[in-house]
Amino acid sequence: MKTTNVKDYRASLAGYHRSIVQDNDPLLVTGPKGGDVVVISREDFENLELCLKISRDKILMSGIEAAQKRLNGNLAPFAKMEEAFADLIKLEH
Repeated sequence: MKTTNVKDYRASLAGYHRSIVQDNDPLLVTGPKGGDVVVISREDFENLELCLKISRDKILMSGIEAAQKRLNGNLAPFAKMEEAFADLIKLEH
């Protein structure tokens, strides 16, 4: 992550903006008396929001955890395809 101060950020805003958006490279802008901020692209912000939403979804996270255990061999694979989608099938009824 690049770092700059408020004065330089103001003077070079267009260049920083281009770099942030095109390269998805966040920028730390330091304030003269603290109050630092991180500038990120809208795409990165929306992706962070999605990650937070997913991490707060207990059902989804338990499914991800179970899938990881299956991939690592710590949990038996599904015997039938219906078993893999059992939780979704229950929701439909």
